[in-house]
Amino acid sequence: MELPYVDVMSMLRELSKPLWEIDFPSLPNVWGISAPWLLSHGYRLYPTWPEGRYESTICNSDHPAPRDLPHPYAYSAYFPGPCNDVSMSQNVIGAQDEQWRDVVIKVVAKGSQELTIFKILAETPELFDSRTFPCVIPVLEILDTPYDYKFVVLPR
Repeated sequence: MELPYVDVMSMLRELSKPLWEIDFPSLPNVWGISAPWLLSHGYRLYPTWPEGRYESTICNSDHPAPRDLPHPYAYSAYFPGPCNDVSMSQNVIGAQDEQWRDVVIKVVAKGSQELTIFKILAETPELFDSRTFPCVIPVLEILDTPYDYKFVVLPR
C-alpha cells in the first residue's frame, strides 16, 4: 500500500511554536491520511476526535490489551474500559499492534537529532530488559516512508 504525501515538515515547524501561536486548523490530518498505510504495517490507530480548545485527541480501543503483558508492554496501572488518554500533541497517537498490545506512534523528521537518538535506542537490545534499563522506553520499530519523515513506534 502506498502512503499518501502529507506535509509533515510544515506541521512539525508549526508545532514547535508556543502553544497559543499554533494554528491548529491548518495542521494536516497526518493520522487520518496515514491510517491505512499504518494498518498495512500492523498498527491499528485508535479512533480519535477533536476535544477541547487545543484539538486534543482521546483514544478508545475496541480490543483492550491483556493486563499481564511483559516489559516493555506492561502496564503500571490497569483500568478496565476505554482508555482515556488525552494528548495535545498532533505528532503522536495511540495504536495497537497485531497482538492488541498498546503502542504509541510518533512522526519524526528524517535527519533530526531526535531520530538519531531513536535509532541509537533501537539498536540497544539491553533496553528491552527492565532490570538493566528500568526507566527507558525502548523503540519497538522505526517505519521508513518515502518522504522526509519516519514513524517511530514505542510501547504505550
